[in-house]
Amino acid sequence: AKRRVSAAEGGGAPLSLFPNVSIEAHGSVITLRNNGATTLRAGEYGQPAYRAILKFGDTDRWIALPKDLHPGESTTIEVQAERPITLTNALEGIPIVDETPAAEVQ
Repeated sequence: AKRRVSAAEGGGAPLSLFPNVSIEAHGSVITLRNNGATTLRAGEYGQPAYRAILKFGDTDRWIALPKDLHPGESTTIEVQAERPITLTNALEGIPIVDETPAAEVQ
């Protein structure tokens, strides 16, 4: 009988359900960095796209990535926002189950 081999046994990476993204702020420029082991997709591949939800004051702003973010890559966006800013990870079209911020910048 053939035995099924999991992605982890076969040397592949398991699917990461919770991205490891950090946030930095310098003035109005916000940097999002993919610190995880999987690529964050911008949404051009028939799957839900990664979205960063930035919360500041009474505002929630959904940010779409301008391109895929491979492990170790970062992207910058410009946002006029008061501090602190919190980051919540989300996928386009999928309800958020846990709204606990993934990161915060003062």
